[in-house]
Amino acid sequence: MDGDVLIIGGGIAGASLAFHLAARRRVLLLEREGAFGVHATGRSAAEWSMVHATGMTRALTGASRDFLLAPPKGFGDTPLLRARGNVIVARAGSEPMLERLHADAAPHVPKLTRIDAKQVLALAPFVAAKVIASAIYDPTNCAIDVDALLNSFLRAAREQNAVVRSDVAVLGGRPERDGWRVETSMGSLTVAAVVNAAGAWADDIALSFGVPALGLTPRRRTAITFEISGIGDLRGAAALDDVATGAYLKPEGGSLMASPGDATISPACDAAPEEIDVATAAWIAEELTGRRIERLQARWAGLRTCAADEQPVAGWEASVPGFFWLAGLGGAGLMTSPALGAAAAAILMDGEAPSELRARGITATDLSPQREQLVAAERNRSATADQGIVSSAAEAGSLLFGQSARLDSNVKQSSGGGS
Repeated sequence: MDGDVLIIGGGIAGASLAFHLAARRRVLLLEREGAFGVHATGRSAAEWSMVHATGMTRALTGASRDFLLAPPKGFGDTPLLRARGNVIVARAGSEPMLERLHADAAPHVPKLTRIDAKQVLALAPFVAAKVIASAIYDPTNCAIDVDALLNSFLRAAREQNAVVRSDVAVLGGRPERDGWRVETSMGSLTVAAVVNAAGAWADDIALSFGVPALGLTPRRRTAITFEISGIGDLRGAAALDDVATGAYLKPEGGSLMASPGDATISPACDAAPEEIDVATAAWIAEELTGRRIERLQARWAGLRTCAADEQPVAGWEASVPGFFWLAGLGGAGLMTSPALGAAAAAILMDGEAPSELRARGITATDLSPQREQLVAAERNRSATADQGIVSSAAEAGSLLFGQSARLDSNVKQSSGGGS
């Protein structure tokens, strides 16, 4: 075989998994584009936030913090996080929305505090005082250095002998006795298992391997940058979110980045901003700052891809052996990448997330592409003594988590260590 595990996609998800897996398996990572992290990863708002995360995403975000603050020795010298803080304002009439957000986030962010208009203006001096009816402040919010994080994952994977290549398209694959034969733009190769980390194209990749699509939904988000005069250098200013619209402003030196928080359903593509979304971003930015935007410095759009429940997917496909999903990160790939990569590697190898992640409520069942069926089966098993339901739940779990043992067997056979 040409490798044990093929990872399709060189964004943050694939890079993190390659880093966590390469010490235990022969890893190939292939990226279709000429550079890594071109799409969702490279166009992210790049923040670490427990306030704006929910469910499993929030648990993975919290579990990633220590790694991002103090990565392993040799991972890289560039700090991955920069403390920034986040002010979230409610305009008149939207105070109940802010109260609900505060109630949801406060148990997970003990330092989340209510602040008054004077404090808002001190933290985010670009905000127009007239828009502040009430506000909260998250001092734990951080900016993420995207290039440093992505490139460090890729470099560390290579140092562990992973083969990492860009400008190679995966065209499809078919199952063979011990794994997969995969067709690429550089020719065919054989591997024991395939990981689908193709972002917005994950469903397309699945279909090319004869695997049913998950029903993932790419959603376009737009951003602009513009100069704001009369305030000075904003590098120490906090980010700002408008709770009612979901719009946000983030300082970038003497400029501001603004997004309307749009989530327009889109086909998988090299996303480009629509004029209506650019105009909406500019209009909201003018409302929040009380200043007219004379000229845009840049405009762009990216795709964040979501599963039906808007939580990440990491696990074996039940219907086709040897096919592993790592998708549906919903724009949270950067801030969850250390924990999600570790969880995915452990599930792929051992059938379950590491114990330190399970202690945070992060399990293989919760991340599985079949989680809805697994959870329902477990609930039924617990609610009734009917033997048919017990067997159904047990068989479902065995089918999914037994694939790790199958991978181990195939790898041993391919290396001459099996019968």
